[in-house]
Amino acid sequence: MKIKGTPWIVVGLAVLLLVGGGQVAAQIEIGGAASVSNVRGGTFGLGGRRGVQIRESLRTGVRLEAAVDYYWPSCSLVSCDAIGTQLDVVFYNRISGQADTYFGAGATYQSVTLEQDDQTVADVDAWGANFVLGTRYASQTALRPFIEVRWTALDGINNQWAVLFGTTLALGR
Repeated sequence: MKIKGTPWIVVGLAVLLLVGGGQVAAQIEIGGAASVSNVRGGTFGLGGRRGVQIRESLRTGVRLEAAVDYYWPSCSLVSCDAIGTQLDVVFYNRISGQADTYFGAGATYQSVTLEQDDQTVADVDAWGANFVLGTRYASQTALRPFIEVRWTALDGINNQWAVLFGTTLALGR
């Protein structure tokens, strides 16, 4: 995967958030997700997540979330893969004692590689903007399943949507 210019900033921040230290342990969540998407005509993917609480009040809050997703697109004549890195600011609201709804926006960087007979046919990198909407289980337990809809507007690759199912684990609980 080639990365040129300013994408290093978003990729670096996302990697730092995913693997680096954080604030108070109770404010950090790690997890994973499976997704269904329209990347290159339809695909599924797997990815990792990490979130850090920025602000929290009684029923609302703000999280900074980083994600890396790997997709297996259905390419008919070539083999292909797609990797996406996202960094989002997410605002949430407690709608009941055990559920949060959330929405957010952020930046994404994606790389799509097409290969045929061990030769690279295309290697496309693109910047984009994410828009997310979801809900998650929010009781006092450490395990927090979620479902999320993500729409991504990309420069150089078709706009995409994804539906993600996953869970996070609150550390320090």
